[in-house]
Amino acid sequence: MAQTAHQYNFDHFEDHVQVTPRRRQRTRVSRYAAGMRWISKIAAAALMLAMVLSLLLSQAQVTELTGDVQSTQADLENARSTYAYLSGQLDERSSLNNIEAQAAALGLVKMDRSQISYVTLQTESRIELPESEAGKLFEEMNTGMLSIFEYLVP
Repeated sequence: MAQTAHQYNFDHFEDHVQVTPRRRQRTRVSRYAAGMRWISKIAAAALMLAMVLSLLLSQAQVTELTGDVQSTQADLENARSTYAYLSGQLDERSSLNNIEAQAAALGLVKMDRSQISYVTLQTESRIELPESEAGKLFEEMNTGMLSIFEYLVP
């Protein structure tokens, strides 16, 4: 039997209606894929923009804080110089020569042996303290409690 090319033509058996929906489905998938590519590009661009903006914001904050630190350091140096000046003034005013000059101006003199006087006490050294109000109160409370216990316990 001689077979011809016409016998093996399978185009006659295929359903031509199914070819068109596959193409439509493929175009829908390709449209979806293209849309997703655009969405991913937009998301990447938005992410990059957010990163750049956060970097700029952090640099602005660093610049602001650096200015604050420099201002505080200038205030500290000013306070240190004021402290040094005031310490020098205090040392000058409280120096021994200055104090002696002030004492002489007030009429004070250095103490000598003739100004020392000794006080003699009795032969027995004893200190007696007057009884305080709190001590009296506690003593009265103690006496009251003892009298209550004596009454309760026969």
